[in-house]
Amino acid sequence: MIGGRVFGETIPGRYGTADLIDNPIMLLEYIKRQQNWQDNNDAPLIKTGSDIGSFDHSSLDEIKNLKIARQITDENLAWTKNICKSLCETFYLVSYQDKDGYECIDYFLREEAPGETITVSDIIPGSLGMIEEPKPDIIFVMPYLNYSYDYAFSKYTKSLQVLHVDDEESWSTEFTPGFQNNDGELIWNKCRALYFTYRKIEKIPQNVSDQEWIVDYDTALWKINKIIDYQSLKDFSFSVYYTKGRLWYPGQQIYIQFPNETDGLIIRSVITSVQKSKNRNNVSIKLKMLDQIDPTVYYTIYQQCDGSVLEWQPTDGSDTEFQEN
Repeated sequence: MIGGRVFGETIPGRYGTADLIDNPIMLLEYIKRQQNWQDNNDAPLIKTGSDIGSFDHSSLDEIKNLKIARQITDENLAWTKNICKSLCETFYLVSYQDKDGYECIDYFLREEAPGETITVSDIIPGSLGMIEEPKPDIIFVMPYLNYSYDYAFSKYTKSLQVLHVDDEESWSTEFTPGFQNNDGELIWNKCRALYFTYRKIEKIPQNVSDQEWIVDYDTALWKINKIIDYQSLKDFSFSVYYTKGRLWYPGQQIYIQFPNETDGLIIRSVITSVQKSKNRNNVSIKLKMLDQIDPTVYYTIYQQCDGSVLEWQPTDGSDTEFQEN
């Protein structure tokens, strides 16, 4: 069973006998402390304090307010690596080690301002990619989420669901079963707006809809909101020189500011993928743009010669990627 505490165990300055291990951050720290550290240090190297990456950083307070519990009976799923991966994927976290060997944690969607702004002068010439809208087949305009798993009967006992965003003009309580108060109306309106953007209904995958870690309504509501928000983020990519990006990691947030791609606006973004090569003096990243940006900044609308539908094309007038040089 994951969720609770080891009887009588304490970590001085971290948690005592009355503290439950019942949120994702506390569980990840506990797992990291149980690793075999004898080859590297006499005690676990866990980053604490007020800096980004610390298990105490204020950006993690949002995640510490969530509740989790789970039973794991499959030995393959019980390995440290697999548990940490599952937690991080569920709650938009990234676990990594810093240059000094300390275990660190970061939150993809934290609200704190990034400490670094990337401009054209930082970019390897010719490496700027094209801003990409989310693909319609990964946009779920009628999502549902199963939670509160009953291990005795091997089934989920609670769910949240969004219905009829495609064929109803206004929300009604029966369109959002499982939601409380006005939560359903807020979610339904958000999903309806997505439907009018993408005009496509895709079934949400089971590995997204089934949330075995989640046991309570508030955490389930948080999760379904994040699923909807995260799927709508735009993608972007570029490369910098090795000395600039050698310490970057997935989950790190940065500002980007480019004359064409962002119209000079400073856009908060989060790195989702990093490839580093010291020999080639190159760090290539993919990121998601956390701030909204008007598509007319990087796409131009035009009309077909026959006066039919409006189409979009890149601002340089081609259908290929455009770059800053």
